[in-house]
Amino acid sequence: MASVQIVPKDSLPKEPAYTACDAEIGDQGASCPSKDNGKMVKPRIISAHFEDPKHAGTQLEKITNQKKVELVVATENMTGLEAVVELGEIGKYLEHEGTTLGEDNVVVFRVTGSVERIPFDVINKPKR
Repeated sequence: MASVQIVPKDSLPKEPAYTACDAEIGDQGASCPSKDNGKMVKPRIISAHFEDPKHAGTQLEKITNQKKVELVVATENMTGLEAVVELGEIGKYLEHEGTTLGEDNVVVFRVTGSVERIPFDVINKPKR
């Protein structure tokens, strides 16, 4: 499981951190995107959704009576990179390891595989 941090949105850099390929700056930079059938595959988040951990594999349309949910993030070519996910208003109903996400925070984690599952406790249940 990825190491997860809940951080304020305004603490993130305003400008993206640009990196160059290893060939350009030696071993100090990030790796170039990998090739898949001769095409360059850039690191990206493919999808993100919530699931009830009791029914893994079933995407939740709404968080209703669940006590726990998992944020499931599918990525491509991102292993070892950091990902940032903003959940907006739904964040005020979620807590990760005792920290309430809230609307002004984001989820930051280092990707360890093609699918990450981040557990949350549901607090202050959304009104139906």
